[in-house]
Amino acid sequence: YDLVVKFKTGLGWTPPVPLLFANTRMNTAGPFITYDQNNLLITSDQKGGKGDVDLWMAKRGKSLWGKAVNLGAPVNTAGYEGFGSISPDGNTLYFVRECPEKANCKDKLGIFYSEKVNGQWKAPKKMPSPINTEWWEFGPVILADNLTLIFSSTRPGGYGGYDLYKVEKTEQGGWGRPVNLGNFINTRGEDSLIAIPASGDIMYYTKSLGKDVG
Repeated sequence: YDLVVKFKTGLGWTPPVPLLFANTRMNTAGPFITYDQNNLLITSDQKGGKGDVDLWMAKRGKSLWGKAVNLGAPVNTAGYEGFGSISPDGNTLYFVRECPEKANCKDKLGIFYSEKVNGQWKAPKKMPSPINTEWWEFGPVILADNLTLIFSSTRPGGYGGYDLYKVEKTEQGGWGRPVNLGNFINTRGEDSLIAIPASGDIMYYTKSLGKDVG
C-alpha cells in the first residue's frame, strides 16, 4: 500500500500524486490528519519501527509534510499497531493492536487507547466490552465532538462482513453500547475505514464492490 494525495481545484480534483515522504518499498496506509491540521498519523511497516506494523507521525511544513517519526514505546511494540485516530484536544490516541486472546477471528485485532500526559503517550489500555468483543474490531475514529467513536467490527448481529458501529461517551465518563449504523451504510460485504470532517456533514468510507454485495 502507498499513500497518495489529490488537490481540489476550480476544475475538479487533480490526478493522485504520491505522498513521497511516506511511501517506501514497504506498506503505508491508514492516514489520519489531526483536527488542528498540523499532524498526519500513518500506519506503516517501514524500516526503523518497533516491530511488525507501527504508528508514525509527520508534522506539517510550509508546503509539504515532514518525515514521519515512529511514535515509539509504549504505543508501538514488536506486534501490530495501526490505524490510529487522535482526539480533537490532542490528548487521546485510539488505535488497533493485536489481541492474541481472540479466538473467533483471523486478524485478532482490538481497539486500544493511550492518553498523553506531560507531552508523552502513556501505556495503552484496551477499550472495554462491548466495544471490544472476541471478534474483529478495526479502524477507530474519534469525531470532532470528542464524544463519538466510529469503528468496524465482525461481531454477530451485523449485516455481514465488517460493519460500521457508533459508540458514544456517557455523562459519567464511560462508554455506551455500540450501535450498528444500519443497512443504509452497511452491506453484506466489508464496510470500514471512515473519515468525517469536523463539520460532521459527510462521511467517507470504504466498502466492497463485489457482485454479491447489495
